Amino acid sequence: MQMTLAENHTADWLIYPALNLLLYDGRDRDPIREDWGDKQVRRLPAPYNGYRYQRILGDFYALQINGMDSSDDAHWTYHPKSLNCLLEIKETLVAEKDTIGAGSLGETWVAVGRLAEPDQDVQMVAEHCYQAIGVSEQLSWQEDLVGHGRILDATCYELWSPPSVDAKPVYHLYICIFDYGAGLKRLDRLYHHLLTLGLYRHQATWAYQQSRAIQSTLLDDYHTIRTLHQAARFNLEQEKPEFAALTQTLGQGLLMLSRYTESLNRLVRNIHLLESALEQYRDRYRLLAKLDANAQIQFLERFRNFAIRRYIRPLKQDYVQLNPGLQLLEDSIQIMQGMLQIEQFSQQFHLERTAIAATVGLGSATLTGIAIIPQIVQPQVEPKSMWSQGFDVVLILVISLLCGVGCGSLAWRWLPKILKS
Repeated sequence: MQMTLAENHTADWLIYPALNLLLYDGRDRDPIREDWGDKQVRRLPAPYNGYRYQRILGDFYALQINGMDSSDDAHWTYHPKSLNCLLEIKETLVAEKDTIGAGSLGETWVAVGRLAEPDQDVQMVAEHCYQAIGVSEQLSWQEDLVGHGRILDATCYELWSPPSVDAKPVYHLYICIFDYGAGLKRLDRLYHHLLTLGLYRHQATWAYQQSRAIQSTLLDDYHTIRTLHQAARFNLEQEKPEFAALTQTLGQGLLMLSRYTESLNRLVRNIHLLESALEQYRDRYRLLAKLDANAQIQFLERFRNFAIRRYIRPLKQDYVQLNPGLQLLEDSIQIMQGMLQIEQFSQQFHLERTAIAATVGLGSATLTGIAIIPQIVQPQVEPKSMWSQGFDVVLILVISLLCGVGCGSLAWRWLPKILKS
């Protein structure tokens, strides 16, 4: 049996209360979201009252899951209904989301309804909607309220609990209350605009969260780069550098160069993505102002101002601080490569110098032996004894070797001076 407003607090009643869950996903992550539908409106399974509607917005999927009162008197569309039904609707939408899968970009709740009495306090009704839905275990209207305004004959409140370090539950909620007696023909248009605003909002927040993860990796890598640079400078200042360790450090530096460069490029891409999302967000709420001369959209501007101040500026400062690490790493790699090239040239020159000296010594010894053999081994009338012949051979070898060693030593000593000249 339908209760009258006099039997309960007037702030606890609305005409046509409905709750929507908007989910967002990137088409590049899942080219086909068959579990979300095929861009056709699909009714929720009985006994639930609502529908599911997938839309494609550029490179993104957006899914609207709508839920309405499914009690016995639900067919009395324009009769006042208790806000207590919102919690049951929320549980239905959450169950539907668990069945089809959540979106990777985020989600937005949208509660709508029309005032049941002309003297109802709109803000009090909105606060009671907020409490009835229970989007968070830590309810705080004053803390989470972004602001309120007017869009398409509805007073809209925006509440948001952004990602934070204290692990506070994250949620985003619009509460839109139409004036008493207002028509609901513009409700679908309101849904569309809020769906699009939510997309750009979550896209910006997602890009920021991804950038923070990249920034954390870059910061760790930056400390590693400084360590590599110090190791390179230390080896440079040593009289006898440890080239084996230097070669290993160079390999680490080259791997780090590839990773650090890619991370910096990803950070820049995410900053551009964030800026683009905020521009599209601004264009959308400006379009709302053009479509409705009575619109009051200042509260929508607050997220953009917040994101510029808390997202874009810090990320750009991080980039300015971390980008010099790339040059530092390149300088370190050049130092290590230069040292190893010098060592390689030194080893190669030493090998060539040794080969040339050995060649000169061997050639000198051979020529000396050929030259002194006729002087030592002369024709005799009587054959020499074996001891005399052995002595001659040894003498020839000794003289040849001494001459070869001497010439080789001279070649070793004078070769660098000859090459310099």
